[in-house]
Amino acid sequence: MRKSCSRIEIILVAMLLASLMMPALFTYYRSDVTTPQDTKVQDIQGEGQVHPSYTSHDPILIESNDDFADQGFPGEGTSESPYMIQGYEIVSQDTCISIKNTDVYFVIQNCRITGGESWGYAGIALDNVIHGLIRNNTISFEFMNVHFQESVDNTLRNNTIEDGYYGAYITYSSDNTLSNNTITRTDDGLNIHVSHNNLIANNTLAENTDGVDMYSSENNTFLSNRFDNNGLAITGFSLGAWKQNITSNNVVNGKPLGYFWNLTSGIIDGAEYGQIILANCTGVTVENGTFVNVSVGIELGYSSNCRLANNTASANSQRGAFLVFSSFNTLENNTFEDNADDGVHLDLSTNNILDNNTVSDNPRYGYRLHRSEENTISETVFRNNGVFLSGHEEEHWLHNITSDNVVNGKPIGYFWNLTGGVIDGTVYGQVILANCSDLRLEEGTFANASVGVELGVSSGCTVAGVNVLGGHRGVYLGYSTDCTIANSTVSENSDGGIHLYYSSGSTMRNNTLSANYRGTVLEHGSGTMLANSTFTWNGVGVYLLSGSDNTIFNNTISGSVDHGLWCWPWAESTLIYLNLFKDNGGLNGYDEGVDNDWNTTGVGNTWDDYGGIGVYEVPGSANSVDYYPFIYPPDVAAPEIDHPADVEYPVGATHRFVIWDPSDDYPSHYVVYRNGSEVESDSWDGAEIHVNITGLAVGTYNYTIVVYDIVGRWVRDTVMVNVFETDPPLIDHPLDVIYEIGSSGYSIMWSPSDPYPSHYTIVQNGTELVSGSWNGSSITVDVSGLELGTYNYTIAVFDTSGNSVTDTVFVTVIPEITTTTTTTTTTTTTTTTTTTTAPPIDVELLMVIVAIGAVLVVILIIVALRRR
Repeated sequence: MRKSCSRIEIILVAMLLASLMMPALFTYYRSDVTTPQDTKVQDIQGEGQVHPSYTSHDPILIESNDDFADQGFPGEGTSESPYMIQGYEIVSQDTCISIKNTDVYFVIQNCRITGGESWGYAGIALDNVIHGLIRNNTISFEFMNVHFQESVDNTLRNNTIEDGYYGAYITYSSDNTLSNNTITRTDDGLNIHVSHNNLIANNTLAENTDGVDMYSSENNTFLSNRFDNNGLAITGFSLGAWKQNITSNNVVNGKPLGYFWNLTSGIIDGAEYGQIILANCTGVTVENGTFVNVSVGIELGYSSNCRLANNTASANSQRGAFLVFSSFNTLENNTFEDNADDGVHLDLSTNNILDNNTVSDNPRYGYRLHRSEENTISETVFRNNGVFLSGHEEEHWLHNITSDNVVNGKPIGYFWNLTGGVIDGTVYGQVILANCSDLRLEEGTFANASVGVELGVSSGCTVAGVNVLGGHRGVYLGYSTDCTIANSTVSENSDGGIHLYYSSGSTMRNNTLSANYRGTVLEHGSGTMLANSTFTWNGVGVYLLSGSDNTIFNNTISGSVDHGLWCWPWAESTLIYLNLFKDNGGLNGYDEGVDNDWNTTGVGNTWDDYGGIGVYEVPGSANSVDYYPFIYPPDVAAPEIDHPADVEYPVGATHRFVIWDPSDDYPSHYVVYRNGSEVESDSWDGAEIHVNITGLAVGTYNYTIVVYDIVGRWVRDTVMVNVFETDPPLIDHPLDVIYEIGSSGYSIMWSPSDPYPSHYTIVQNGTELVSGSWNGSSITVDVSGLELGTYNYTIAVFDTSGNSVTDTVFVTVIPEITTTTTTTTTTTTTTTTTTTTAPPIDVELLMVIVAIGAVLVVILIIVALRRR
């Protein structure tokens, strides 16, 4: 027994000694993380010996294993004797050291790498490389300091990396080691893009916009890194992208980085952490934390039923909170302020509750809900912020946004699925029209609201007479058709004044856009008309990023910091004419697109840099030409012209004219355009010009006149002509319907008619039942399956001028009609009556039958009594 106890004592003593040694061993390991490759090559050439001076060297390009020896670099390419590139100072605007397609061992050490003003180049770039070691270098490069592309088993160690866009950009590269580096003052200290199983250890990342920005990368290990005034951000749309090995000895602003994987409950005291990431968690609460100067204060990836409460996330480089594929979470009583992008960003996240938070001064959006559905936003106080919705599906615009949310002291106006009507914009701090049609927003000033006015998946809506300023975007149309923005002022927005995204057939006219980063942005849309507007002092006046068949005419574009009108390569078939370009800081026009026309027949644009002889060649790779340019008149006054009132008249009316009364001392001629096509031209002697507008079909037309003097100076004016129909549609009156309960196959069919059909609405007992477009054909509604009672079905049909006619049909559902089977027995005769179901009859006939039946029953009872 004693012997057994002695063995136990020995074991316990050994365990005690081991436990005492473990912290020292663990500290030693953390302070000097190495890979097997490092162990083999770290002593060769004396790692850690800093050269007192550098040897100037041209940029180095290695494209195969043999290139090392061919270019005279010492070594044999083995782990014991790697090729050495050392002691050089390389300054270049292109890549300084580029190594491609090698699998020998090499070391780059004790070099100084600077330059890189050209976008896309790197200080040191490895492409399809194995077995590289980069150590003890000083790198300061404008774009990428270090770039690993499709490279495996390389080491970046003990380097000082300063400034530039990326400290190290690791893309499609796995199983590499980045250790003991100091990375400061970059946009992204480390950007890890679709790269897996890398080791990031003992690095110092300080004063970068983002310390580590990781996208769609799996199973990377983070040990003992220090983040000062930056942090770690994860983005990924697979669960694996959120599964990392991030230990608690990573420090963010002096506190542990709180990474939690697969927790199913519990309360986390946020005050203990510098940053928190919940990955694949359920039922976890994070409360009372303050997250400042990190990348994202709190992140939730693939997490549900969690709660964020009483936290403050501010001055972070991306967002206060970021939820990806996370649903049924609650964010309440938090403060999100002064984060560089958004206060809260939800992506592919549904059924979350954002309640009673304070959201202020986030430069882009207060709340951004992207590709997310049915979230609730309530009792939020927005100061210099608001809500931005985005997504290509109708459901992405469906949320419960209550009127108790306040944007700069006014309620938010969120309107879902409204048809027709006028909204008074003066009531609201921000307005969002979602899935609406033929709705009109009038007046209102929307200041500092992220996006002042937003329309999504809407059609035929109008925004008129609003003033939008100081947000990220002024007016945004997403996935909308045939909408109009008119007579509005949009200014001082940090991105687009008016931004159309996947929106077509829209009209923007008579607007003033000033001091926006981009006055108007057209992106992925077609058939848009931009007319009669003034663009002043924007970064870019008109920005055609993509889209086709748009028209830009009769605008004044001046004072742009960069280009006046910029057509990107994806802008096609744009018609650009009658615009005035002057005083733009870059180029008046710049065209990289396809088949854009800078003039229509005989009429081009006015350019302040046109010399007056020949055509005007528009700069840009498209080689576009304005064949009919006008010289900007610096010395001789152009003609003057009045502006007649817009005209409306009923179709078929006669003797309708637009009468202009221009003036000039030296009159020459005029040209009239209807919807951009020339319809009339003639000489002009200074008298009134009468333009016949009789005989037009129902619709809206713009008539633009251009009046010239003898030296080519000109003036233009546009009048809108609306031709409408006065007669309402005709409609028949179908018979009222009566049927027994449970019967089927009953319907009402109306056959209205009108030469200009538009749409219809059917209501049942005052509640809308169905609506839709009407092309002039019959309209049928099924009335089967109703409960007992009387229903009125009223249809209203509309023509394109807004005239309407109604008709009402009553539907009565009565009980099933039956007769009772009666058997009478006597000594001689048995009479049997068989129950039958009568066909539908009217109410009066039913009453007669019931009365006759009652009399017969009485007679039968009397006869029976007498026979007894």
